Amino acid sequence: MSSLALILVPFAFRLTFGVGLAMRLIVSPTVSNGFFRVNLWILLGINTFAGLVLYGEITSRNQNYAYRFATMTLTVILLVTCYLGSVCWLYQWRRVGKMALTFIVASAIAAAILTMPQHFHTSFHVILGLLDVVSSGFVLGFMLSAMLLGHWYLNTPSMELTPLNRLVLFILIATALRVLVCGTGSVLLILESSISTLGATWLAFRWLAGLLGPLAIAWFTRLTLRVPNTQSATGLLYAGVIVTFMGELIAAMVSAESQYPV
Repeated sequence: MSSLALILVPFAFRLTFGVGLAMRLIVSPTVSNGFFRVNLWILLGINTFAGLVLYGEITSRNQNYAYRFATMTLTVILLVTCYLGSVCWLYQWRRVGKMALTFIVASAIAAAILTMPQHFHTSFHVILGLLDVVSSGFVLGFMLSAMLLGHWYLNTPSMELTPLNRLVLFILIATALRVLVCGTGSVLLILESSISTLGATWLAFRWLAGLLGPLAIAWFTRLTLRVPNTQSATGLLYAGVIVTFMGELIAAMVSAESQYPV
């Protein structure tokens, strides 16, 4: 199993956790049922990819994941729940659909924790690692969900802006938490080890594109929604998704061999 797969699978579970949580937080009669249905199809595809990678992990008897059978079981549960959840939202069974979203959030965070790095030595490292998983999922999921929700305003202009404004606010809070977690990890990494020029370059790019970038984009999106101009806001969120994904993937590569999230 390549090191790239070890980065992409946890990324997929963190993204699933964040998107599922974002959907659960904005469930209301003002949001179209189609939004939840389509998002669950997206999560179905993401977790199908993760499941295929994990299946290759099991059949090759590779030891990259400490709990690969448990993680595979959770992936199958996620696939089934995403499909059944999409059916619930298709037939407007909102109460059961909410239960499916809650189950997806719980399963995805469990899978993300099981695939987090296993080289932590103290309880402090473990706690920082858990905060890394949660904060990363928040930023990824809220940003992607806000961008996808913005498209529904283009098709249904009469929808209230409250859910989108709420997601943008969640992005700001989540990014601030992410800055705190990664800032702690980055300082400790620099103090405890000599970082190479290449590593410092990647770290700087991670902070500029993956943390400061989403923070600025979320703030400008919030100002744009006061106009209101949902089309421009959606364009900004497109850029936000790109820089957030780039930042989180770079962070995973930089911190793959360290004990600290960056």
